[in-house]
Amino acid sequence: MKKLKKIDYLYILLIISTIIVYLLLFTNLFKYTYGSRVDWDVQHWIIPDYLRKLFYNNKSIITNLAINLGSGQNIFYSAYYGFLSPFILFSYLLPFIPMHIYIQIISVSSLVISSILFYRFILNKSNSKIAFISTLLLFSMTPILYHSHRHIMFVLYYPFLIIGLYGVDKFVNNKKYFTLIISLFLLIMTNYFFSVSSLICLYLYGISQIIAKKLKTRKEMIRELFHLAFPFIIAILLGAIIILPTFYTIIFGRSPSNSGVELYSLLLPDFSFSRSLYSTYSIGLNYILLMPMLYFIIQKEKNSELFSLSLMILILLMFPLFSYIMNATMYVDYKVFIPFCPLVVYIFSNYYGLILEKRINKKSIIKSFLIIFFIALFNLLNSNNALIIVEILFIIIQTILLKKDMKKLSFLMITIGIVTIICISSMYKEKRYNIYSFKNVVQENAYLYDKYISKDDNWIYRIAFLDSKLQNSNYIYNPKILKISNYSSVSNNYYKHFYSDYSGNEISQRSFGKIVDSSNPFFNIFMGVKYIYNDKELVPGYDKLEDNIYINSNAFPIVYASNKIMSYREFKSLDYPYNMEAYLKYIIVDKEIDNVFASEIDELKPIISKKGLKIETNEKYNIEIEKTEKYEYTIENWDNENDLLIISFDIEPNKCPRDLKIEINDVTNVLSCEQWKYFNKNTKFKYIVTSNDNKIKVNIEKGNYVIDNIKYYTINKKTLNKYDIEKPSKLELYEDRIEAELNIEKDDSYFILTVPFDKGFTFYVDGEKVEYEMVNTAFLGFKIDRGKHKIIIKYQSPLFKEGLIITSSTTLIILLYILNKKSKKNKQ
Repeated sequence: MKKLKKIDYLYILLIISTIIVYLLLFTNLFKYTYGSRVDWDVQHWIIPDYLRKLFYNNKSIITNLAINLGSGQNIFYSAYYGFLSPFILFSYLLPFIPMHIYIQIISVSSLVISSILFYRFILNKSNSKIAFISTLLLFSMTPILYHSHRHIMFVLYYPFLIIGLYGVDKFVNNKKYFTLIISLFLLIMTNYFFSVSSLICLYLYGISQIIAKKLKTRKEMIRELFHLAFPFIIAILLGAIIILPTFYTIIFGRSPSNSGVELYSLLLPDFSFSRSLYSTYSIGLNYILLMPMLYFIIQKEKNSELFSLSLMILILLMFPLFSYIMNATMYVDYKVFIPFCPLVVYIFSNYYGLILEKRINKKSIIKSFLIIFFIALFNLLNSNNALIIVEILFIIIQTILLKKDMKKLSFLMITIGIVTIICISSMYKEKRYNIYSFKNVVQENAYLYDKYISKDDNWIYRIAFLDSKLQNSNYIYNPKILKISNYSSVSNNYYKHFYSDYSGNEISQRSFGKIVDSSNPFFNIFMGVKYIYNDKELVPGYDKLEDNIYINSNAFPIVYASNKIMSYREFKSLDYPYNMEAYLKYIIVDKEIDNVFASEIDELKPIISKKGLKIETNEKYNIEIEKTEKYEYTIENWDNENDLLIISFDIEPNKCPRDLKIEINDVTNVLSCEQWKYFNKNTKFKYIVTSNDNKIKVNIEKGNYVIDNIKYYTINKKTLNKYDIEKPSKLELYEDRIEAELNIEKDDSYFILTVPFDKGFTFYVDGEKVEYEMVNTAFLGFKIDRGKHKIIIKYQSPLFKEGLIITSSTTLIILLYILNKKSKKNKQ
């Protein structure tokens, strides 16, 4: 490794200063958070915050059951957000630093560390000027800076990725494995998703470096490539503790995509590279970086390693099939290529080096430029991106300068770096939190646990927040707070379908994967939501205490028993709203039982006094709303003091980009546009509302609405608190374990735990293991006899034990190998 000179320290200081200037500009001199209002605020710091709280609550690094989120789910659903990540684990040593501050610190620190590492990597292969320009270009690429404050998991692994480049060089040149194995292992632990493309990236770089050795025979080449695979295999075995249980959650927890990928389209090349250019959710290529790859492909005889590396990267980018595979066949999404940014800039650094050394082939430059020009022209005709014109002008200037004075190009390249940074200024349009308002978001509901829940003798109930639903979906103030909400890339699919398809909830989020708190009293009572925080006037089925807190003391506990049984066959025959009523009256099992359902919901033929838009019959309406409209209706025959009003209607989806959104009495439904990747499929809008008078207030946002099958129902409020269940006399929660005592007074009863069904649970009744099954379409239960019973429920994530064994065994073998090697060395 080259020693740093004074000029190198100056360049590194300039690079760090550039990052700091960007930080100051983005935060407006620290008036705003270094984090966005989308995903960062609801996932990327909140879930790590929850993981740290679990650690201090359980005194254990690895907890298998995240009982607080999504009604209790496999902890490896949160692996993507830093579970077992070295960055997040380090925060466990710093409990005095709030997690939202810690995440901002490590985001910026990761950028700085990665920039220094990359500068040294390029310096080892060229000179200080090239290292400076290359590093500046890398960290002004849009996906890297952008996701350092939006989706930090997209780029947080970068220090280990760049150390991996060092590791590959050490292996290829000196046959030293250690650096490569450690960097690969830490990559996997930091982010399992991006570790796949990171490992591919590093292996492709290894192939190019082996080609650069110009081995004499093909057999030697194959042997070298085979040996290169060993550290990758070892790192994967070391990471099995997170790979295997996380793999299970991906297979069984990822929501199906709405991308509608057809196989033949995956095999069609994209010669325009339209998916890879400029986008922050891709490799973020620009033509200045694309041109060197084309140049080395044209110049294949003289630069065989750069030819092979450029060709492999362009093939990956050109054929959607590779993106589809690297996204686990869920959809075509080019964010998986973000780890390839360092390789693209590495190719550029070699190209720039040839320019400075006056060894560039001018004919190949012109050929590359012509290809770039036609690609740019095609993309320009299909978009209005002004950056294309700017970049083509720069490349024309570069081509002209090649004929006159090569040295001027160094200044041009600096300009390019600065211009690229300016180009990403569009990111400042991103919504950010004012630092003071953000503190309020974090702290405003903290008092609820201390004031209400901690004083509740029967505290093992859930709590919901009807304000800032998305922002509160993952926030856990105290590990004793239980919630139904969860917003994660992967989560329990049975639970998602129960929440979206069966429970009768309003769907207020445009993504199928976002599970937020609901105002639906059927759902809330069944799921054990005893407390609701709402800054609005009313909550259906709940009574107001104070401080915007509403309570229903008849909410079901999270475990109970009942002998009221319904067959799954009968349940499937019920339409909305009768199906959600069934959850409160019965335990639904997959057995053949005679029909038992009797409803207390009445269909209402409304007598409506209206102002504005008419929506009162089963006729089909085609409505065009130019701007958000507000309407008010009086339903003359609705007994609002005693009855809840249930409204439902079918709605047809719009084409993108227009979502459809209708709010009735503070209950909101959204239907996302049909072509969107995360289409929420909410084609039946459902509302359960209450009112101080018999009025309903409707807000309809801009869009074209096709509405059909409008229906009204009522149910007496008192019936929501009359359901016959047997509650536990004792209920306690521990790490990965639940204990309950029940006195079952009725024969043929079923026990139910409203935690989503999953493999990995073990149920014991009075010390005897019993088999469990799925009940109520998504939850855990089993048949239980009359009498007093003590029930213990334990959980271990599927494939966690196998992963732990593989990781432990591999670690032991490596330690024995190292000790044996040292012993032999000492003897010598």
